[in-house]
Amino acid sequence: MDFKSVDRKQYVRGMFDGIAHRYDLMNRLMTGGLDQRWRRRVVQMANPRPGRRMLDLATGTGDLARALLDAGGDSIRVIGLDFSVDMIRAGAGKFQQAQSDGRHRVVIGDIESMGFGENQFDAVTIGFGVRNLGNIPQGLAEMYRVLAPGGRLVILEAVTPKYAWLARCIRLYTDLLLPRLGRLISGDAHAYQYLPWSVEHFPSRGDVLDLLGNIGFTGQRYDDCLLGVATIFSATKPLSSGPVS
Repeated sequence: MDFKSVDRKQYVRGMFDGIAHRYDLMNRLMTGGLDQRWRRRVVQMANPRPGRRMLDLATGTGDLARALLDAGGDSIRVIGLDFSVDMIRAGAGKFQQAQSDGRHRVVIGDIESMGFGENQFDAVTIGFGVRNLGNIPQGLAEMYRVLAPGGRLVILEAVTPKYAWLARCIRLYTDLLLPRLGRLISGDAHAYQYLPWSVEHFPSRGDVLDLLGNIGFTGQRYDDCLLGVATIFSATKPLSSGPVS
């Protein structure tokens, strides 16, 4: 499939709706369970505390939102946003108590055009979702807009490893084995052909830091996980911040 020629938002929404029933299982199999460890690092960097209001974007089946709730205490508030209704439904069972006591709710929406007001959240997190945006700078600018001054953005993303030998190994795995595994477990091989394509076409680590800086973030940095198989980007909205540039 020529992913360049498809409508990115429409394709990604349909893709995730189609694999929602096996999404968590595929994540565990693809990463050997390391995706959970990486999410815990994101939670630590987002620093959830009682009374804070957190926004988890591309929340999907809710693993990251659930981890924020578990770490933040009884008075934390976590809002999840996603445009895949089936992904949200697949994770609904993780939040029955948190939703009944008002600590968690889900909004169906578009990251590039969120309906939240400015300066609303103490932290914004997103796991494996930035590379799926149709317009990455626009999506990052929206994250900046809804963050409160001093708020933290933490992004977990799959990025091409720095080491050429590791990049080749990963590419062999994603090109040859992953689509077969995806077809077997989820019934959709195309979704797991899109994954390596989206990683290959994601900006470099340095380019992501530059994008964050151009928008207005400060203290932007990245931390590689497992030799760069995944990368965590983080940045802060300044205490005295002007409009998004």
